[in-house]
Amino acid sequence: MCVMQDTPLKAIQMLWVNLIMDTLASLALATEPPTEELLNRRPYGRNMALISRTMFKNIFGHFIYQLTVVLALLFAGNVPHADSSAIFVQNVQWLLSSPDSWA
Repeated sequence: MCVMQDTPLKAIQMLWVNLIMDTLASLALATEPPTEELLNRRPYGRNMALISRTMFKNIFGHFIYQLTVVLALLFAGNVPHADSSAIFVQNVQWLLSSPDSWA
């Protein structure tokens, strides 16, 4: 059983990952030109929900998926045989790849 022998990322590495990911996300949002439809739409009301039902379903679905992957890696990460371990690593890499490539 592989329950946290060592941390996969140190604190400074996590900070760098966060910095890079946030920078790329903000660049993606900042470089997208506004559409005419977006500029002409009326503002949302003060009492409107910030998270729609569809957004909540997507967030909850991703939460369940990520929790499953993390717990599988945490508790089944140390496979005893070399051949099994290589297959496990390939399966995990496939799971963590883009869902578009699952077809």
